[in-house]
Amino acid sequence: MASSDTGGAQRKILRTIVIIAGGVVILAGVKGAAPVVGPLLVALFISVLLGMLMRWLETRGVPHWLAVTIAIGVFFAVIAGFILLIAASFIELVAQIPAYQESVEETLETTFLGIGVPLPSLSDLLSAFSDYSIRLLSGLITGITTLGLIIITTLFFLVEADSFVARIGGMLRGDPDVLERLSSLARMVIEYMVLRTEVNLMTGVGTGLLIAGVGGAYAVFWGFLAFSLSYIPYLGFWLAVIPPILIAWAELGPIPALIILVGAAIVDWVAENILFPQVAGKGLDQSPAVVFVSLMLWSYVLGGVGALLAVPLTLSLLTVLQCFEETRWISELLSPRGFVQPLEGGGDPGDGPPGHDSPDGPGVR
Repeated sequence: MASSDTGGAQRKILRTIVIIAGGVVILAGVKGAAPVVGPLLVALFISVLLGMLMRWLETRGVPHWLAVTIAIGVFFAVIAGFILLIAASFIELVAQIPAYQESVEETLETTFLGIGVPLPSLSDLLSAFSDYSIRLLSGLITGITTLGLIIITTLFFLVEADSFVARIGGMLRGDPDVLERLSSLARMVIEYMVLRTEVNLMTGVGTGLLIAGVGGAYAVFWGFLAFSLSYIPYLGFWLAVIPPILIAWAELGPIPALIILVGAAIVDWVAENILFPQVAGKGLDQSPAVVFVSLMLWSYVLGGVGALLAVPLTLSLLTVLQCFEETRWISELLSPRGFVQPLEGGGDPGDGPPGHDSPDGPGVR
């Protein structure tokens, strides 16, 4: 009996190693195909959000074809607004870089030499930023190609959404447990993206008002950038805030720049430590360590797209890990409280799928 138990444990460990090794191989393949996989994932998540708009319209009596048309119209309107805002503000900003460089050098000379501190030169830093901006503009063709791929793929996803969902339901009709997990995952991803968007909107508005309040330039642009980059956990917001701080220093002096720095820290702290935990349920409020590691992992595998979609991709991966007994312990170790579900529908009735109400309170408030 002991020998049988030992053999079973060894086989289980071997299967776990094989599954993990297979996962590593898959991630390596995804990294190799990142230029294609990344835009497809972005298109998929956009389609999920627009699909929610379509369902909302259909529940209010709007015909399916009209709901699809409205969703596509909203999609193109958002893209057009994004392009106009980014292009106008960024081109004007790049044109002002030489003036900002001179202003920063004068401000540094007044500030540091006035108190007897050796003057640190920012010329190389600003020149590097200027060169980076030029390289960024030179890569515009690649960006347009990627955007075109995202737009076309999103349109196909929207048009084929109903038939695709029906086909998946038919394929998994004999495995209701997996079907329920996929449904729960879809609900959780939608809830996360909606809640993240709401919090990011507050963050972007707060940042824009802060910059405008001290008289900084391009407040609307920087607020929009803070909204967009805040999808990247921990790092994205500060990537959006550091440039306006430097520009405020160049234009207005160190005090307004310090005000923006402190105010931005307060806005970020309130958004991430008060607003998001209040609106996110126990299935969405992940461990900071897990979020940071997932950010590093997906950024390495998929680049910028991985950074933007780190949390939804991690939730998807944890759901897949739950489906295998050998890797379920990994999901239990890394999942937020209330995320892991019983394999066969057993367990405490209060631990339902994420997004469902339980005796302890709603899955997502």
